Amino acid sequence: MSEISPTLRANSTADQVENLGFALPYNNRTYTVVCYNLFVRKSSKQLQHLRLPTDLILPVFLVQMVSIMFVSSILVLALKRFHQPRIVAEILAGFLLGPTLLGEILNRLHMFTSFAPFESVLSLETIGNLGLVYYMFLVGLELELKPVIRAGKKALSIALVGMVVAIASGWGLFFVLDDNIKPNLKFLNAPNQRDNTHSGHLFWALALGTTSFPDVARLLADLKLLHSELGRLALSSAVISDLCSWFLFILLLALTNLTGRFLVVGLTTLAFVWFCVFVLRPALPKLIRFVSKNKEDKRDNYNELHVSFVLMGVLVCAMITDSLGTLSYVGAFVFGAIMPRGELSKLVVEKIQPFVTGIMMPLFFLIVGLRTNMWFVFSSHDSYTPFQFKYAKRFMLVLSLAFLPKIAGSFVAALIHKMKPWNALALGVVMNTRGLMALFILSTGRDLKVRVFVETVYTPTYITYKL
Repeated sequence: MSEISPTLRANSTADQVENLGFALPYNNRTYTVVCYNLFVRKSSKQLQHLRLPTDLILPVFLVQMVSIMFVSSILVLALKRFHQPRIVAEILAGFLLGPTLLGEILNRLHMFTSFAPFESVLSLETIGNLGLVYYMFLVGLELELKPVIRAGKKALSIALVGMVVAIASGWGLFFVLDDNIKPNLKFLNAPNQRDNTHSGHLFWALALGTTSFPDVARLLADLKLLHSELGRLALSSAVISDLCSWFLFILLLALTNLTGRFLVVGLTTLAFVWFCVFVLRPALPKLIRFVSKNKEDKRDNYNELHVSFVLMGVLVCAMITDSLGTLSYVGAFVFGAIMPRGELSKLVVEKIQPFVTGIMMPLFFLIVGLRTNMWFVFSSHDSYTPFQFKYAKRFMLVLSLAFLPKIAGSFVAALIHKMKPWNALALGVVMNTRGLMALFILSTGRDLKVRVFVETVYTPTYITYKL
């Protein structure tokens, strides 16, 4: 392509404009030509650029942000009467703005590509994933290790039995669904798509076996059971289950690394975690005091400078784990877990939590909602039948097995320790609280193009965690 000036001249012809490009000089010797497909209208005297707002990334992104925040705010107010947490409203808002409802309406009007064009989705994923990085940092910051230290055999056995039963059930369910949907996925086997046939069941099983400690803590606090015997036992079991889930997730990321260097990725990530726990954690108070204006002042006088230092540390740790072959969220979580508790951690939460949970995380839920298509689940793409009962049965199978194994495993383990049946059942229901962790595992598996993590499996599993 020939070099074209960024400024259109009045005497330019239409043929010259059809392949409009911008020549960007680099080191005054080489050029990078970026081509744009623009709408150009020729008037009597000059050429004018006509670009619709939907062709620009920023206006579309603002529309997406306003839409998800508006819908989620309405759902938060509507679900507040039913004592539902904010995360439920945000997940439901992303689902409603996805292809299932709004997308189906806009598709009939031939307008869905205006709401979610491919270029804007890339920017949306970038900002949403950045929000998820800081959210995982906040999750690590809320993690308390004291319940793990104080936990006895009862909490340990309940956590492990519940995880083992749920993971085993998810493992078997994956292969059942794999046989059912394999003929239906022929059109998805693109030549460049990575076919990882040995790790799909691992993501599936781990997502079924996890328990989200922050969500369990909020649930117990809302029910005023946090300081009861049942609440303390559930909290200790949830911490153990959450830590085991993170450990297995790190190993799983190393196993599914694109380079195939499982041992290198796993060992370097574990070495990074060891460095953070035993080297960085004791040195953090001194590093934080080093950025103070008065380094001799040992009082806890923290300000925005210290908050900026912490936020920079989150990005550095995220960058390190991402470069090691795992994900950036792992480094953010580890940095949050080793942060010293006190006035600084409270100040960081006070400064960034409203922005992360209120603005950035809804964008992540919008990404998840755009990947969810209920019409895809209940239809056959070979016969173009809009609804088939066998796919509805598969959905109900996933729905039931997403709940029952975790509850049953924790229930049986609690009965073995001579708990009352109703208390054991309540403990099993609480341990079934997966929260964002399971959704995060599913989204990661889909991003890594793990086998059958497409709409036919991803969507029903997403619905079960939303419920």
